[in-house]
Amino acid sequence: MAIALYFHSQAAIDENFFWILVGAGAVFFMMGWRAVKNPLAAIRYRLNPRATVRRLINEWSPQQCRLESQYEKSLHSFLQERLPFVKVTRQYGSARIKCDIAISNDVIVELKAGFSSTQKLQRLIGQIDLFKQEWREPVIVVLLGGTQHDLLHDLHNSIRRHSYIVDVVTKETNAVAEGEDS
Repeated sequence: MAIALYFHSQAAIDENFFWILVGAGAVFFMMGWRAVKNPLAAIRYRLNPRATVRRLINEWSPQQCRLESQYEKSLHSFLQERLPFVKVTRQYGSARIKCDIAISNDVIVELKAGFSSTQKLQRLIGQIDLFKQEWREPVIVVLLGGTQHDLLHDLHNSIRRHSYIVDVVTKETNAVAEGEDS
């Protein structure tokens, strides 16, 4: 339609051809609009994948689970349902990067359950440093269950230098979740 309007404003095409181009543009627009279940979500995702995924994680309300892997599976299913137009991969690995969930090549999500020890903090900071070196796209860290406030404060201080790519979301859960290595 934009091409038709451009040529029409230049008086370079006749009136009939202009309306043919406008009609074809409208048909293609409607075909694209109907290609996905929720076109507004697809547009929002394309404009800002990081904000869209973060908003969806905030909406996610998981059932009570005992292990981190169960929460991971729940979030994976939730994101697949809400983002059917992109590939959502669980246990993504590429080169030296291993993460819990990757959404296309746009955002990775790392879940941590029971974030309650300095050892877990140091391991997470190491992962974030590796993500920064290898990934260069947004990272969303989801802390599940009991998270000690002093460790959360230390995490925010440590990743401040990465704040342009790292978001931290805390999700309270009814049960105390345990990491797989606990």
